[in-house]
Amino acid sequence: MRMGMGDGSGVRLSYRTAGEGPALVVIHGGPGYEKALMYPGFDALSSDLKVVYYDQRGCGSSEALSASTPMEVSDHVEDLEALRRYLRLPQISIAAHGWGAVIALGYCLEYGRNVNSLILITPISPFL
Repeated sequence: MRMGMGDGSGVRLSYRTAGEGPALVVIHGGPGYEKALMYPGFDALSSDLKVVYYDQRGCGSSEALSASTPMEVSDHVEDLEALRRYLRLPQISIAAHGWGAVIALGYCLEYGRNVNSLILITPISPFL
């Protein structure tokens, strides 16, 4: 298991990895939730996968944000790409819950070449 602060797109993101193998990035819901809520459902997969959790910008243990820090979906998408590069993950699968599905879909539209598979868990609509 590894925990640390990684580079997002202009912010520091708290992350935790468990296991070895192909990478599965777990994106928590919210906005405002934190990565620890996802451990009970996904830690069991660490016997076969490298499970990567991260707190989105301004959430959980990630860097606190000022009122002027951007919070658009595109900022979250760029955070995920920056974290993927920081952790040196050539390809990722994504499991995203609730609001995290909006980030995941945005990421797939922008960086689909880096995505092996996508799982959406009770997603919210990105069009609301």
